[in-house]
Amino acid sequence: MDRIERILKALNVSDQGTILRQPEIDKVIQHIREYKNPLFQNIPRRKGSGDAWYVNRRTPGSTAATFVADTGSFTEDTGDYAQVAFGYKTLGTKGKVSRRLQAQGRTYQDVLASEIEGKTLDLKNFEDWAYIWGSTATSANEFDGLNVLIAGTQVVATTTSTSGDDLTLALMDELVDKCASEPDLLVSSKTGRRKLNALIQANQQYVNVVEIKGGAKVISYNNIPLLVSSNVTDEMTYSGSDVSSSTGGATSAIFALDTTYLWVGELSPLTIEPLAKSSSQYDEFEEYCDEAIVLANTKMCAKLAGIVI
Repeated sequence: MDRIERILKALNVSDQGTILRQPEIDKVIQHIREYKNPLFQNIPRRKGSGDAWYVNRRTPGSTAATFVADTGSFTEDTGDYAQVAFGYKTLGTKGKVSRRLQAQGRTYQDVLASEIEGKTLDLKNFEDWAYIWGSTATSANEFDGLNVLIAGTQVVATTTSTSGDDLTLALMDELVDKCASEPDLLVSSKTGRRKLNALIQANQQYVNVVEIKGGAKVISYNNIPLLVSSNVTDEMTYSGSDVSSSTGGATSAIFALDTTYLWVGELSPLTIEPLAKSSSQYDEFEEYCDEAIVLANTKMCAKLAGIVI
């Protein structure tokens, strides 16, 4: 028997050699994670390395440029640079299939596949939540999500009242204009989408629809596609200037993103790894990835907060 074949036979899943198996990047698992996940599909993903993604942010000097006489000298005013680190965080889940469930199932593969699919869907939803609400201040194990990364100076407030106010097209224009460049994605709740859709219909004959990555067709505002996330809640608590909590209130928010300056740094892609058996009772597996959201320029994204739902 060929040497490689003998090694592969020795590492069969039914043997103790399971502990030596390498992690596996399953394309089917990746597909389940991406399916009907527009935020994941439309925020760019870039391969990372090291312990964090480092960005050098420049603060310009007070003198941008000057006019001088023919023999005059220019004024030196160098900008300042600050290095910002976006640390990679590990996101994962663990599943197991019991001995009895294996016996009761149609086949072991069917039972295991169902559990892996279910755990992948759980991870997908939590990852989407983290993209919006992740906060290293709340937990050192989390990366900062959009709600934290978008600075207070980039928040458009509907009103100073903590009860919030209605969405208007003027506020939407202000949100888009708040970005130093032209944003290419808007993210809202389903209710926020309905409210914006109604406003557009009341002011023009039809609502523009655009196709985004993944093949989905979504409504747009000023040709900027509007994505929906179930984790952009309609129960946000509004402080009168920004979102103070994702729950406990009756307002929502819309995020404007420029994905030239916003991306997901991916240290390791979603990986599934079978665990060595420590008992006959269960077969266990883990799914995990290491990533962080990177915002290279804080002026390129914005948030509209305090929308009454």
